[in-house]
Amino acid sequence: MVFPICRTRFHYTANMSSFTDEGGGTVRSDREKIAANLRMLRALRHVKQSDVAQATGIATNTICKYENAECGMSLDAATRLAIFYDVPLDELVGRVCPVGAGA
Repeated sequence: MVFPICRTRFHYTANMSSFTDEGGGTVRSDREKIAANLRMLRALRHVKQSDVAQATGIATNTICKYENAECGMSLDAATRLAIFYDVPLDELVGRVCPVGAGA
């Protein structure tokens, strides 16, 4: 499968856990991309993990695990975070370039 993401074409590996760019370089896993997006969105809004936790009803230690790619998240958690950050789910999970990323 080929997906256009941030003006670059990526090719998923058979197990869908990682992918390569057109030059053959390995790109971060989906979980790592989501973690990076979450950290960036939180930094752009100048809020603490505890603020996100309080607003979304997700435990602070769980927010920390999401931001460090230590665990995956449910659709419910992703939806709560997308609503909090006022972004579409596609942006939250890295299917499109996050606003402010300069791409």
